[in-house]
Amino acid sequence: MKQLKPVHSPQSSVYSLINNFILEDPPIRTQEENFVWEKMVSNVIKSFDQYSEFIYPPFREGFYSLELDNFSIPSINTLNHKLASIDWQAIYVNGFVPAGIYALMLANQFFPVSVTLRPLKYFDYSAAPDFAHDILGHLPMLFVKEFRELLKKWATKTSQCNITFLDEETYRLTAALIREKEEKKPDYSKISVLTKSLNNVYDQLNANPSDLSILAKYYGWSFEFGVIKDNGIPNIFGAAIVSSSKETQNICEGKAALIEFNEDTLKTGVNYTSLQDKVFYVEDFSAYNHHLHNL
Repeated sequence: MKQLKPVHSPQSSVYSLINNFILEDPPIRTQEENFVWEKMVSNVIKSFDQYSEFIYPPFREGFYSLELDNFSIPSINTLNHKLASIDWQAIYVNGFVPAGIYALMLANQFFPVSVTLRPLKYFDYSAAPDFAHDILGHLPMLFVKEFRELLKKWATKTSQCNITFLDEETYRLTAALIREKEEKKPDYSKISVLTKSLNNVYDQLNANPSDLSILAKYYGWSFEFGVIKDNGIPNIFGAAIVSSSKETQNICEGKAALIEFNEDTLKTGVNYTSLQDKVFYVEDFSAYNHHLHNL
């Protein structure tokens, strides 16, 4: 188990709790993992040319600040050398982390990165949290001050939420569903039962939303599927968009409706298992801060 190198001087009990979820570096990467990494990095770079006017410029700058090599999967130490200038650290975790712990990590300026890298058969979509998504999608925006300040505000608010029974069920069922989907021979009858149970929980939360469920939707439509309109042109920066060539294409080619981020956005669930038929945009980051402040 790795020990944290304090960014600031938080309470030792908080660091002890976070430490319980931190892993060592992964074993030597396989040939398949190296191929997937090379292809995913290349796809992001290609999107900079193919969809140049649609890429949020600070995201592009942050991406190049990481100095990623598509022929070499970076170690956590290499990443942290780049993040040191902004006083953040990347830490390895084993995939799906409980929402409260995830928020606690971010509130203390640690970005959790999944130790696993998706297999080739899940190249276009990985049900499980994934190293490539975290590095290619999330880390570039940490170099944008207003973004990381917004992320930390969200994390602080989220880490202080009371966890309801339905919140716990959401985590339990989602983790179980991801595990089953990632099996070599998935049991589709089990997947169907888990999906039905999870949808039932979502229905209950839609009728009587918890604070955590509302903040989870906020996270999805900002940090994962975030879009800023600049002179009428959507600029993408959300991690789930920019780390997926199909999602990038879907939005940049107008195949997804663009709706202004509003109060109803936080009543809209995020389906991470399919391409989005709509995304929500803001004119600038102040709009994100406005909506988060009002939660």
